[in-house]
Formats: sequence, structure tokens, C-alpha cells
Amino acid sequence: MKLVVLTGIPGSGSTTVLKKTLEEVDYLHLNYGDIMTEIAVEKGLVENRDELRKLPADTQKEIQKEAGLRIKERSESENVIVDTHCTISTPAGFLPGLPKWVLEGLNPDTFILVEAHPDEIMVRRMSDETRQRDAEKAKDWLAKGVQPTDTVKNILVNQGILPKPTKLSPAKTKVRKSSK
Repeated sequence: MKLVVLTGIPGSGSTTVLKKTLEEVDYLHLNYGDIMTEIAVEKGLVENRDELRKLPADTQKEIQKEAGLRIKERSESENVIVDTHCTISTPAGFLPGLPKWVLEGLNPDTFILVEAHPDEIMVRRMSDETRQRDAEKAKDWLAKGVQPTDTVKNILVNQGILPKPTKLSPAKTKVRKSSK
């Protein structure tokens, strides 16, 4: 049986790629975060997925390892596509979404990394009304002096995170007539 891992940072388009792929192939779709949440709920550590990222890093790593074992076991009897994000934002910093030691245990037949331009990712994330955390992060970044690109600046203005720029009157220039 085949095991495929598909990943990208949030907003890169990996979910879109996954959905199109699943229309074409007969694979079982497993989301790594869902498996991790299932394990954490079974152990009474969390009630929902958002609480998972707030667990201590060592606890998250134990759950990652167990999730990898469950996925590997499923892939022995059927074709599986696993999707996950490259990183997980935690209060203690970023953790790899699928650490090297989990990947080595999974030993996937194929690894697909979906990439996108940072502005495109920001547009997608800021346009997603279910992602309130991104607006708060943008405010934090701006407070720290991060300078957004023009594209991101326009998004932040449209979202009400940045004020609309005041329009400056163009300098008046005198037109001289040519004396020929």
C-alpha cells in the first residue's frame, strides 16, 4: 500500500491541492492534526483541536509520535494521504508539524510540499473570516515594526487593521510654453 504526505504552511493551498487529488485517486485521507486531537481527547488532555497547540511541547511530541504510529498502521492495509501543516504555532513558539523523527517512522512513498508566495498566503489567511488569530498576529507584527508589502498593506487597510492613508495633493507644477 502507498503512503503520501502532503504539507504546506497554512494558506499555501495544500488543502485545495488535497481536495483535487482526492477527486482523482482512491486514497484514505487522514489529517495529522485530527489524529493528534483524537489521541489527546482520548487521554483527557483537551476537549478540542485548538487546545492541542497549548499543551506543553513534550506532551505534543508524545502525541505526534503516537499519531505517526496510528497512521503507519492504517497505511499497511490501504492507500493513505496524510495532510498536515509544516509548522504549529504554540505559546512557546513554533513546532514542526511533522518532525523528522515522525517522517522517518512513516517512511512515506511520496512527499508533496505545496508552496506559495507570502503575499498570496497572507491574502488567503486574512480573507478567511474563521481565522481571528491572524488579525491579532498582524497587529503584533506591526507593533514590532514589521513593514508589510504594498499588497499586504492594502489587505490590512481593508480589514481595518491599518488606517486608510491620507491622500496627498499632487504638487502643482507650472507648465511652461515653449517659445519656438
